[in-house]
Amino acid sequence: MSEVETKTVHIVGGGLAGCEAAWQCLNAGLKVIMHEMRPVRSTEAHKTSSLAELVCSNTLKSKRPESAPGQLKYEMNRYDSLILTAAHASAIPAGQALGVDREVFSTTISKTLEAQPNFQLIREEVTYLPSEKELVDLNQCWIVATGPLSSPSIVESLSKLTSETASRLFFYDAIAPIIDAESIDMDSCFFANRYDDTCDDYLNIPLSKEEYETFIDDVLTANKMPLHGFESTKYFESCLAIEVMAERGRETLRFGPLTPAGFT
Repeated sequence: MSEVETKTVHIVGGGLAGCEAAWQCLNAGLKVIMHEMRPVRSTEAHKTSSLAELVCSNTLKSKRPESAPGQLKYEMNRYDSLILTAAHASAIPAGQALGVDREVFSTTISKTLEAQPNFQLIREEVTYLPSEKELVDLNQCWIVATGPLSSPSIVESLSKLTSETASRLFFYDAIAPIIDAESIDMDSCFFANRYDDTCDDYLNIPLSKEEYETFIDDVLTANKMPLHGFESTKYFESCLAIEVMAERGRETLRFGPLTPAGFT
């Protein structure tokens, strides 16, 4: 740290990685300038200009200590993680998953960072990254944390530092339907959490073989949301949409996310 104590750290991107990086730098006694292009320039997925806006309902994943996400959370807690502190402060019932109220989560992170005297937030699009010589001359460090929704300008700048940057950035916005609770026939459902007997945070629908087959038919023949212009069919295998899994085989869903494991 002795080499960077006098430096200002510029962080490009106000998402989860950028906000956590800013928090850790501030805790180390450094001055932080965060550059966030929203709302000056928006992305195809973000809806607000808030810091750490979640665009995926499963971003924070499992709390189970034996899982990789659970182990990562344990290690982040040891470093006084801002992201996890905000997540716990905004947590909602979700079984062994870390579910949060998105607005409370984002607001908590924004207020915490903006209350720090050594933190400055600049709303602008960064289109150029300084060279190594410029960083030395300016006595600065830069962290690029813009993610797969990086603007074309920053991607071009990154491509000059690394190979094939643009071709390695992919983003998919899987739309989760929101259902009015009053519209649900509760005589056909039950609350349970298949992996934890201590809570019943999830609503489940039991299906017979015939009902399952009908469900698969409906999924396969349903209208599909067309891809955006910036999307291509390179799916993230660890988080597939149900229609994609169903297209790979009629039994895929019941051996995957719809498995009845853990139910009595």
